[in-house]
Amino acid sequence: MQDLRQGRLDITPHYYKVDFPFYKEHLEDFLPDEIIDIHSHSSNNPGIQPDDPRPTSWPDWVTFGHGMLLPNLLDAYLKLFPGKQVFPVCFPICDRNDVEERNLYLAEELKLYDNVWGFIWTLPDWSKDELMRRIDDGDFSGIKPYPYMVKDAKSEDEIEIFDYLPHEHLELAEENGLIVMLHIGRSDRLADPLNIRQLKEISTTYPNIKLIVAHIGRSYCPRHGMIGIPALSKYENILFDISANTEQSVMELLIKEV
Repeated sequence: MQDLRQGRLDITPHYYKVDFPFYKEHLEDFLPDEIIDIHSHSSNNPGIQPDDPRPTSWPDWVTFGHGMLLPNLLDAYLKLFPGKQVFPVCFPICDRNDVEERNLYLAEELKLYDNVWGFIWTLPDWSKDELMRRIDDGDFSGIKPYPYMVKDAKSEDEIEIFDYLPHEHLELAEENGLIVMLHIGRSDRLADPLNIRQLKEISTTYPNIKLIVAHIGRSYCPRHGMIGIPALSKYENILFDISANTEQSVMELLIKEV
């Protein structure tokens, strides 16, 4: 298969020799017939170009030049999960300079499909009324705040959840029962005491919000999950998605605790 960062998934002979037989033997009967992919990025970013410099870090390998157009994403599901129906929940991937264009692209695509949901990528600068207008205009079902949308932040460890998910936005989500897909920051991820404290505060102050902590709180090593998951497991409106997390011990703990 070709690199997904190019914005497509092409079939190669390897697919028929290895991937498809493995799917038929091990996954087809195990997976349900209908699947919701709760965390997928669909955006019209230009994508990787042949003369672009190679990424140097794991996050860059995953997200740099992410140009997966929505029709390409739906086509990829047909190849990855033949015989299944996959319903994606999509959000763009942006920086502060292109958030308008990326959200507009997704909003236009959502008009064409009745089997896709979209979350708006937010700027913390927006007022409550402005965010509501944008959600209505784009027919979005939730919001996707992101740490790096904080203006003039000097380092990741200076950023708190409420810096990029302000209380005005949380109040709006509470009033409308919106989903919040939360990508947490700070170098200690889900083990960070401030992250844990603020997640608990969101859960108790805004009980009508459906709060999804992305990537199991970015617990990419066992310690983060071993501390954060038990601390949050009793808060019923805090959910976790497992996207982009391959840490087996964290996954097992999540299933046991949550």
